[in-house]
Amino acid sequence: MVLFPQSIAELHPINETTPIAGSSAAEIPLQNPVAHAGSSTYYNTELLGNLTCQSRLVLDANCRVNGSVRGNHIELFGEVFGNVISNDTLILSETAIIHGNVKAKELIAHPSAVIKGVCKITSMVTPYE
Repeated sequence: MVLFPQSIAELHPINETTPIAGSSAAEIPLQNPVAHAGSSTYYNTELLGNLTCQSRLVLDANCRVNGSVRGNHIELFGEVFGNVISNDTLILSETAIIHGNVKAKELIAHPSAVIKGVCKITSMVTPYE
């Protein structure tokens, strides 16, 4: 279960000046469906390019990522066209689809989640570059 902010007041929109590692700002459509709440980042839009997030990362059911995703704690409800690497926990909901390889320390997956690639669970995840 994903714990979303209690109110809209807890959300802080990400804009063009917000640093996002992995891709240039021009590649990532920064619109209203993107929000930051405390140490968590939520996406509910299409992203083009690689995404690296050291906070809790939630990719909603409407989110499509055309690139790799890397983070410490990733909760996926949408679709990723690329590899997914989690330095800690990767949670896949019933609507999650990954077209690529997965590497994580811990994987929690709903039986309906789809991984179209190789899945490796290991304590030896490479640190951020």
